[in-house]
Amino acid sequence: MKGIALPPHLKIHFLLFGILLLSLLFIQAPFSAAAIAQQDAQGPSATVIYVDVDAPGPTHNGASWATAYLDLQVALAAAGSGSEIWVAEGIYRPSSTGVVSDTFTLKNGVAIYGGFAGTETARSQRDWETHVTILSGDIDGNDLNEPPDSVTDIVGSNSYHVVTGSGTNNTAVLDGFTISGGKAPVGQLEPCGPQCGGGLYNVNGSPTLSNLIFLANYAPNSGGGGVFNGSGSSPVLTDVHFFKNHGIRGGGMHNDGSSPVINKGSFVGNSSRNGAGLYETNNSNSTLNEVNFSDNKANNFGGGVFITESNSNFIGCVFEMNVANNADDPLDTDDNGGGLYALTGAPHLKDVLFRGNVTDFGGAIANVDSSMILINVVIVGNQAVYGGGLHDRSGEMVLTNVTVSGNKATLAGGGMNNIINSKNVIQNSIFWGNTSPGGKQITNDGTSQPTIRYSLVAGSGGSGPGWDTSLGLDGGGNIDGNPMFLRTPSPGADGNWDGVDDDYGDLRLLVTSPAVNVGNNSLDPDPANSPPDSMNDIATDVDGNPRIASLVIDMGAYETPPSRLYVDASKIGGKQNGESWNNAMTDLQDALDRAYTGVEIWVANGTYKPSLATDGSDLRTATFQLRSGISLYGGFAGNESSRTQRDWFANQSLLSGDIGLTGDPSDNSYHVVTTNGIDKTAILDGFTIRDGQADGSSAGICGPQCGGGLYNDGGNPTLINLLILENQAGDRGGGLFTANANPTLTNISYNGNKALSGGGIASVNGNPSLINNAFSGNTATNGGGMYNSNSDATLTNLTLSGNDASGQGGGLYNSSSDPIIQNSILWANTAVSDPEIANISSTPTIRNSLVASSGGSGPGWETGLGNDGGGNIDEDPLFERDPSPGADGQWNGVNDDYGDLRLNESSPAVDAGNRLFDPDPNNSPPDSLDDIPNDLAGNGRISGVQIEMGAYEEQTKLYLPTIFIES
Repeated sequence: MKGIALPPHLKIHFLLFGILLLSLLFIQAPFSAAAIAQQDAQGPSATVIYVDVDAPGPTHNGASWATAYLDLQVALAAAGSGSEIWVAEGIYRPSSTGVVSDTFTLKNGVAIYGGFAGTETARSQRDWETHVTILSGDIDGNDLNEPPDSVTDIVGSNSYHVVTGSGTNNTAVLDGFTISGGKAPVGQLEPCGPQCGGGLYNVNGSPTLSNLIFLANYAPNSGGGGVFNGSGSSPVLTDVHFFKNHGIRGGGMHNDGSSPVINKGSFVGNSSRNGAGLYETNNSNSTLNEVNFSDNKANNFGGGVFITESNSNFIGCVFEMNVANNADDPLDTDDNGGGLYALTGAPHLKDVLFRGNVTDFGGAIANVDSSMILINVVIVGNQAVYGGGLHDRSGEMVLTNVTVSGNKATLAGGGMNNIINSKNVIQNSIFWGNTSPGGKQITNDGTSQPTIRYSLVAGSGGSGPGWDTSLGLDGGGNIDGNPMFLRTPSPGADGNWDGVDDDYGDLRLLVTSPAVNVGNNSLDPDPANSPPDSMNDIATDVDGNPRIASLVIDMGAYETPPSRLYVDASKIGGKQNGESWNNAMTDLQDALDRAYTGVEIWVANGTYKPSLATDGSDLRTATFQLRSGISLYGGFAGNESSRTQRDWFANQSLLSGDIGLTGDPSDNSYHVVTTNGIDKTAILDGFTIRDGQADGSSAGICGPQCGGGLYNDGGNPTLINLLILENQAGDRGGGLFTANANPTLTNISYNGNKALSGGGIASVNGNPSLINNAFSGNTATNGGGMYNSNSDATLTNLTLSGNDASGQGGGLYNSSSDPIIQNSILWANTAVSDPEIANISSTPTIRNSLVASSGGSGPGWETGLGNDGGGNIDEDPLFERDPSPGADGQWNGVNDDYGDLRLNESSPAVDAGNRLFDPDPNNSPPDSLDDIPNDLAGNGRISGVQIEMGAYEEQTKLYLPTIFIES
């Protein structure tokens, strides 16, 4: 399951229908609805019957949208097996005569689809969230709101069951509706019969239910306000959501002897006496994948879910801000299971998150006489009187790779409270940072003694003589220390987990955590079943990453990747988990998603394209977003064991923005790489960045119009050993755009980039440091090589040649900027005016540099270029090969030659620099050029007595010792 690690990897799903409903958190787990998606993309292959309450008529025979039936009941009566009923947006009631027993009855072989505008010719054209199609139980039309905002809006006569699915199989389909206002009749509480299921009543039925909302349905004297499933029902529900339904048992859904499958659903704001979201009884063995339980409230047990005599499976689910507490009765202090309550069952939980749930016993989970299995579960920020995280009474729980932290008990058991012969096993788990008056992470009455092994338990003393026996039996391998989470949970200034100022932290582990690689792979997470027989049978952690990243499993719900991840686009076979070159990942984005602070990513030669779109509606926002603390190194052949063995010149690791049709720049990424808001611990080293196309609409300081190759707003990354090649921007910074920041850019070449301002690089409102940078073949209106605006950059050992501006500043353009230019070369750049340097309200300081037409330091100095800092010269630098735009005279990538800007041994720029200059005033070191080991070609930076001008150090010099001959 990806993204369970709190905000970075969580998916937000919005549902808005006249009222603003709660935003939902979904965890992505391995689930596929491919068959449904394929079917939904089809046009009308079966007989289609059209329904539109607003159809113009006068004919209403269901044969087309123009002649659609006005009444869904009429269409259902006419539909035979193999029919599809397409229903346009609007409100449809099961009765037009006020008969409360009337209901929309599903039929085998008949598929009912809502969400149409009333013009579509294919099902794939509909949008059920925009074109809201309501099946309403308000048959007398007098509810206070339609759809109702809560069950208190239901007035007068409403349908007992808006929809009925009894006796159906999976060929009965209901898809794309909001079902609201059902009110089941008053009757006996148990067993749950016709007095259940205000929204949908289903006995011995297994319909296919998709893209539905059950909103404010009511079972006033029984269960399943939204849905009731009984007597062996096994419906499949996909993308089905339950809002504000109410029933005595199971506000959202009540299952009695039934086993539905729920995929990617949610239960939000439902209420009941027990099991506000879901109530399971009588061997109801449901399977729930990626289901969210949020803000549900039970007066007694199970704020999110109540399970009794059932073996339900929860995979990739979230329990958040649920409450089991009768606030109206201060004497009621025996409520259980803020998130989940289990009685005499055997539920299984894998990759599940509990946070912010509240009750009296077991803030997250209360387990009574049940055999519960928890694998890869996170329990954080829950609160109770006893057992802030978990409470167990006479149960047998097995907790494997569970992280319990930041929970609060007002009396005992901040992490866990065990009573009355509890027989629990805690293994490969972490209990740390939970609070209670006694300070214990785990409390036990005299009859309970859990077995704890290979776990980190705060205050335990660790396995051995110092073990605190009050916590439980020392099973060996236990440790006591700070687990070093990425971010520690905190209830905020008020000290309560109440949703006001809570921070649930980030419970992934730093690579230096004592809980890394110290678990036990052979422990059985589910002794009652085979497989699994050991943790080797559990493929992934709670984030969906490989469960065992190195040889030994970590403690807790998250597996920390090794300190190094390997990526090779050409890799075929292997585990592809990134743990070695033989098991290299093939997608750089996957490695970035998996990497934590302190991780190095080694990238072999090959082409890598960004796939993470920052705006899901615009795929061109896909970019490689760097993160602080993560280092990316390219230039590997794919067999190295040391970073010093790589050769990034020979092994090109290409980051390409050509994400769409190959060779068509109109669908390329706006920015190949983005470095916003990060610090110098984010490293990008040894890559070629090309084919970014920043031609979108302006946003932020510049947005999709700037920084085709790399975009940086407010970040100070470390960028080194890069080739930024043939990127474009509609505004500033074709190759690189940086604003509000002081990044350090070392050993970077900019070739063939284009922009309105700053073909190679544009710096705005910042003071970057450029060291050993070379610019050739870049073009712009102003600042063919570089553009500075309110930017006092430090430019050290730069070479700018062959750049062109159709306006001013072929090499460099400064606006309200006073950069320092030192040890640099500006030669043979072209522009309509000021070919080398253009200054607008700017006065750069230039020293020990070769600048064409400058006159050199002294009386002949051209003052329009800037202040003469001394040591400047004006002579041909004698490059090994001058840049040339080719026969067409245009830098357009057709026949361009970016030249060889290394120096001939006879160059006047040799030994003409000053090695004492500080190349990066923002950081120390470096304090002088002696702290810069290499030039742009990777050779030693100072090969003689003094440093060269420009980005390259001339390598053919031979210095002979002085020989004194005695006469």
